[in-house]
Amino acid sequence: MKDLKLINKGQEILKITLINLALLLVFLELGSLGWYFVKHKQFFYTREKVQDKSALGINLEGVRLNQSIVERFHPFFGFIQKPSADFRPGFKVNNYGFISPYDYPFKKFKKNQFVIGIFGGSVASDFSIFQIQNKILPKYLKQVPGLQDKEFIILSFATGGYKRSRIRSSSQYRWL
Repeated sequence: MKDLKLINKGQEILKITLINLALLLVFLELGSLGWYFVKHKQFFYTREKVQDKSALGINLEGVRLNQSIVERFHPFFGFIQKPSADFRPGFKVNNYGFISPYDYPFKKFKKNQFVIGIFGGSVASDFSIFQIQNKILPKYLKQVPGLQDKEFIILSFATGGYKRSRIRSSSQYRWL
């Protein structure tokens, strides 16, 4: 008999809880509609949709809303950045989506130029940017016989993200 009273009491509490939850949702919706009407002098569900995007308060000029603003998918390189300025002085995101001072394909404009390509992920990209800024690798390469009079051009073909690293271990590759 006690179990029947507990079950009936539990069902009664559940009904009261559900009714209160439904009333809360109704009053929240009505309150939101009232606030929107006071602020905009129209009901939310019957409002006229804004065609002028400048009324949104952000500059959307030249932005395609169905595409990523920063990145795009390249069939050979994976996700790359769209060509734009970079925050580092002297660098830009070039026409192939790599952070470099040069557009690709790079054409030597002096006979003594020695071109170095750096390939890889984010570490290689940071390495190439560091080398272009600080010129440490060219300083060591100038010590090699035959390279003393060369001008070194470092091209970055590295981009970070969306890849897995490989570690070579006893003639097997393990994916991290």
